Amino acid sequence: MRGIYHALPLLAITFPAVLYAQIIPVSDVKETFLTASDGTAALPAKNVTEPRTALSLDEAIRMAQAYIPVQRILATRQDLRQAEMIQSNERINPELLLSSLGLKADQQEQSFAVSQRLDVFGVRHARQALAKTRLETEQVQQDLYQHRLRLLVMAAYRQVILAEQQLSLSQQQQALSDASVSVAEKRYAAGRIAEVELNRLKISQLQAKNETQTAAQELVLARQSLTRFWGNTAPVFTATIDRAWVDPDPVQLSQSLDHGVLQALNQQAQKESVAALKLAQTQAYGMPSLSVGMRRVTDPSQSNYSQVTVGVSIPLPFFSRNQGAIQTALVSQRLISEQTELSQIQRRQSLNRLLAQLESERTRYKAMTQEQLPQAYDVQKKMLQGFTAGKFNVMDIQQTQRDLLQLEQNSQHSLANCWQLRLQIEALITGLPIDSFPSNPAFADSTINALTGDATSTTSPLLGATP
Repeated sequence: MRGIYHALPLLAITFPAVLYAQIIPVSDVKETFLTASDGTAALPAKNVTEPRTALSLDEAIRMAQAYIPVQRILATRQDLRQAEMIQSNERINPELLLSSLGLKADQQEQSFAVSQRLDVFGVRHARQALAKTRLETEQVQQDLYQHRLRLLVMAAYRQVILAEQQLSLSQQQQALSDASVSVAEKRYAAGRIAEVELNRLKISQLQAKNETQTAAQELVLARQSLTRFWGNTAPVFTATIDRAWVDPDPVQLSQSLDHGVLQALNQQAQKESVAALKLAQTQAYGMPSLSVGMRRVTDPSQSNYSQVTVGVSIPLPFFSRNQGAIQTALVSQRLISEQTELSQIQRRQSLNRLLAQLESERTRYKAMTQEQLPQAYDVQKKMLQGFTAGKFNVMDIQQTQRDLLQLEQNSQHSLANCWQLRLQIEALITGLPIDSFPSNPAFADSTINALTGDATSTTSPLLGATP
């Protein structure tokens, strides 16, 4: 039974409205899952403990967004880009030049001048444009992180739902086993069945009890995996079963794929490459320097006099014109464009494939829950009534219970697969890998920690004053 817990990936995001863990009609699921596509505002950055009631998905997302360590990192990343903006706006300091020619007091030539490099090619403006673009990119990256965080919380939340469904299923099986044993004990006391038949039912009863205990433990672990997103290791929330899955809208998913936050991040990468190219082009020629000063001459054969000096220094671009940096920027710009185009084609193909798989799995799940399971429950009920009346033997009852259990497990597997495919679709839209979902929280940790991975990797071109 426990295998179905590992079928649900720990990465996914959806944008539902308040979705409580309760039974929701299938016809109402689509609206419930997609209403909150704009996201919800994060709570003030403080540690919170979930309420001791049915926890909604939106509440779980808000508490995850308000987790203090993550909030601090996001704020620090923003501060880093703001510091880059300040640095890019700084002007070059002037230089003071002092000189004295001659050691004798009556034969000296003294001069001083102030030299200033002139940004005639717009290097400072190009640096400002690049810093501003990176600040905008940081905001898009944080938006993407929020989408991915919702995805991870959604996956963990759904895992709790699956664990609760499995616990309910185990409890139902245990109740059936208890009822079968109760009837068998009465028939054994009346001498109508052998003791070995009674013992076989008791063994099945013990197995059902053990599976119920295992399902309860799995539920505890699933709740802990969810509450770890806001730093609570002792979950206190409660929830009930939710058997509904999400009916996706292909048109909306296609729009999200073409105009979502991941596409916005790709566009920002293009803008950064353009700004980097502009900066490299403005640095192709050295900056001229203008100096203005005063020269005073002391000569015993002539009268003392002073002169105003004006000079210009122009670097000669004979050898270096920043060709390598310009070529690198051009190639990087082309590479980003080619990678974005290829990635978009692959993601479109993956989306079509996942939608087809989801439609097939959904049809299978509906057939089991709407046709097969109701008949199986009716057969189980009639078999138990017949067993009470002495019409069936223990083997018949056990086989009926096994058939019902297998069918319920198959429906649980199908539901888990539906959710997994839906979460894979959302992972695809947010740029997360869709084909490798670990069953432990390590992937969630690595995804959250990734927000600190490249925060300082692109700051070096903006360090220091404009040359």
